[in-house]
This record gives sequence, structure tokens and C-alpha cells, in this order.
Amino acid sequence: MRIESLAALEKIIREVLVVLGLMPMSYSEVLQQLREKALKRARLTEDQVLQKIEERTAARKNKDYEKSDAIRKDLAAIGIALMDTPEGTSWRPAIPLALQEQQVTAV
Repeated sequence: MRIESLAALEKIIREVLVVLGLMPMSYSEVLQQLREKALKRARLTEDQVLQKIEERTAARKNKDYEKSDAIRKDLAAIGIALMDTPEGTSWRPAIPLALQEQQVTAV
């Protein structure tokens, strides 16, 4: 009986939090929101990030590792982390390098 009551209470609380916008519906929704915030903070569009990824991929293919590393570093500085996999390169939101350095010096 108690478990059923707690489960019902949890369901109600979750529904209220969703209505208030305080609880995302899914992990993918949270990730999408974080990506949108990272793009806004970086003052870029997703197409611009994808273009930089293509430039970096071409640089790596041409063994221009200096340019490839510079693109990765430039994006990391504004909070865009690149992840290389066998399927290709993707991006995710990250803490901009300047903020990371501030956190380290504050500790």
C-alpha cells in the first residue's frame, strides 16, 4: 500500500514538474536544450559548427594537423567540444576554456 502511494505521489510530482518546465521529458530533450544554449553562448549556428567540423575533417585528411588542432582549440575555447569516432566527428556542449581556468584558480 505504501509503495503504491509513493508511486502515485511520484507520478503527480513528475507531472507538475513537467508542466512547470522544471523536468525534461527525456535525456535527448535535455541534450538538445544544452546544445541550443551552447550555440547561443558561442554565437554560432549548428550549421556553422558542422562547417568547422568539415573543415577539420578535410585538414586531418590532408595531414594538416596544425589547422585541425587549431579548429578544435578554437571551438573548445567557446564551449564546443569535438568527439572523434570511427563514424565521424560530432560535437557536444562543454564549459568554455576560460571558465574552466577560472574554476581551477578559484579552487
